[in-house]
Amino acid sequence: MLLTPGAGIPSARGAVAAHLATVLTDEFGFDIPVIVRSPAELAALVAEVATLPDPYPEGRSYLAFLDRPLPDAKRAVFDEWSAEREWARVVSAGDTVLYRLGVSAHEAKLTKARIERQGVVATSRDLRVVTELAARWG
Repeated sequence: MLLTPGAGIPSARGAVAAHLATVLTDEFGFDIPVIVRSPAELAALVAEVATLPDPYPEGRSYLAFLDRPLPDAKRAVFDEWSAEREWARVVSAGDTVLYRLGVSAHEAKLTKARIERQGVVATSRDLRVVTELAARWG
């Protein structure tokens, strides 16, 4: 579904997410959380991430998009992450967690469930996918 401002759909990120969640819930019969980022936000995020260290260039990097910014006390959970061969930072005004893994995602201690224990809804994407989206639409 393509939603564009001016087609009766609010342009604010939260309003778009709420509208999509309602449409998906009505269609499938259960709650589906929706997290929205604009093309410009993705491009800025990719640029920000490019300035940060990558201690595991042979591994994989992921971005966990959050439904709201983390409070400072909860940001420290990720900014001080210390699991072996895992590195993390909260980026993009506190509403995204960058995590770089030198282990497989199946072995990692930093998971979506662990992120969501901080009181947020999250969805993770491989940094390569986000970079490609930003290049195409950002």
